[in-house]
Amino acid sequence: MRILTQLGLDPELLSVDENGFSWQARNCIFYEVSKKYPYIVCSLHIGILNGLIEHALGKAKIVLPKRFAVGDNICQVVVKKFEY
Repeated sequence: MRILTQLGLDPELLSVDENGFSWQARNCIFYEVSKKYPYIVCSLHIGILNGLIEHALGKAKIVLPKRFAVGDNICQVVVKKFEY
């Protein structure tokens, strides 16, 4: 969460359990360009998050069920442990 705060995302942790965690961003550092190119920007953002999480915790699956880019008022990030 410290790194996400430093990136300017204004994160809020929503849940943590043995399978993963979720958080929401109340600020999008890519907001303007994400409105024009939501698929590209969200894919890029997921790639960045994958790199951060893999470096810190190992492989995981990341989904964004809510996104600024498609009209939601937050970006919600769900991180699930990678199942082999």
